[in-house]
Amino acid sequence: MTESVQPQPLRWLELFETFLLEKNWKLFFAETEWQELCQMSSQEELNTIAQEHFWGRLLVSWETRNLEKSRYVYVQVRQILKEYIELMCHHRSWPHDQLDTLLFALAETQIDQQRKQLIFWNFEYEKKAERSQIAERENEHAQAEFYNLRKLTEYIGQKTLQTEQDVVQNALDGLMGILEADHTAIFLGEDPRSTKGTFYLYRHGELEVHPDFQISNTSFWKQYLRSIHRRTDSQLAESIQSDSFGPVAEKSVHALFPNASSLLIQHLRLPDLLSGFILACSEEPFAFDGFRQFFHVIATTVAHTMQNTRLHARINEMAIRDAVTGLYNRHHIDERLRHSFAISKRYNRELSLIMVDIDHFKVFNDTYGHQIGDVVLREVANLMQNRLRATDVIGRYGGEEFMIILQETGHPGARIVAENLVRKVNQSPLDIGVEEPINVTVSAGFASYPIDVPDADGLVRLADMGLYEAKRSGRNRVCYTGAVEDMLQ
Repeated sequence: MTESVQPQPLRWLELFETFLLEKNWKLFFAETEWQELCQMSSQEELNTIAQEHFWGRLLVSWETRNLEKSRYVYVQVRQILKEYIELMCHHRSWPHDQLDTLLFALAETQIDQQRKQLIFWNFEYEKKAERSQIAERENEHAQAEFYNLRKLTEYIGQKTLQTEQDVVQNALDGLMGILEADHTAIFLGEDPRSTKGTFYLYRHGELEVHPDFQISNTSFWKQYLRSIHRRTDSQLAESIQSDSFGPVAEKSVHALFPNASSLLIQHLRLPDLLSGFILACSEEPFAFDGFRQFFHVIATTVAHTMQNTRLHARINEMAIRDAVTGLYNRHHIDERLRHSFAISKRYNRELSLIMVDIDHFKVFNDTYGHQIGDVVLREVANLMQNRLRATDVIGRYGGEEFMIILQETGHPGARIVAENLVRKVNQSPLDIGVEEPINVTVSAGFASYPIDVPDADGLVRLADMGLYEAKRSGRNRVCYTGAVEDMLQ
């Protein structure tokens, strides 16, 4: 086997500097920041805590020193961090799964900065009240706005929120109450400047979700979506019929909201949100006067909370997945078996379990190396997963062994599925990057509830015994060691 070429020392630094120079971002690094990054990167082991602290401080430092209105510091730092991690994973073999952890920490720093900005605005409002009694009414309005802003921000970012749809519903519900709007909505496009995507509409106390929604293809929406990446403010139409949105604005808005008279709209900007906007409309003219800044902050909070929710979902998914095959890991597949067995027992339904093991797997590792062994694991896992029903559950049980849970399946069905899997793998040579495709076989054993065993542990034991018998009797076959065949005989 050809030996891999080791990267030259500090090759990552040359590539990283080239990336920064191409983006014109190297000049933003202070000398001390650059030296600290180089020193951390010289370590063989990844220090996650130090990395989180460094990138958080870098974001705050750059935000503080930012004098360019059109420069989106968080987006820049996030892209730099992703490029840095990719290089360090390649050149220093740092674990790639730490990328989401660092990105999540960076997102939390950004949200914390926004919270501090809200506190600063509250201080500014208090100063207005001290300057003049004449501004008392304005200050009362500002305090009420800040209170609404704080409450709505807390409402949107509740820790109990589980899905992106929860974030959307809370945001639109809260906005409707504060703005006294007739409709609030969020559109998330499929790609930049797309007029097709998911449209969330909140009205009459209910959230309507319209996937594959096509916004009317008029010049108003086209122009707005084209300008989405250049604008940083909210757009307000105090009276759609006479405002400066454009001659077709009234027709375009009324295609979505027939009786709308006032419109407040703000784009949602975040790396993973390719295009999108949040809007509120009212049937009354001049309904949103004085709410533009408030709406801008809420839109930013919504975008970051949605990104945070996506990162949480990805991290939770990583916790139950096997890193090599992408299947469920041992802990989660065991939990799924307990859950499935409890349901089958309660409702007196059949449940079967198949244990599968790759034959002579050690030979692949010894002959081609562990990386090729991982490829074999992935390919076999994909072959089996593609042959199962959507209701079946497959996971990596350990090493080269897999567990498959068959819902609503008895003894005859389990045998058919197991034999199909063994035959499919045997008939599918794997192209794993060596000179020629290699032939792989698997062995399997199975057991069924309630005919074989009374509990989940018994299913595993009996299926494992069948697997052992398949290995002992020649491999590339299915064996069963329960009592069903004996009774038939």
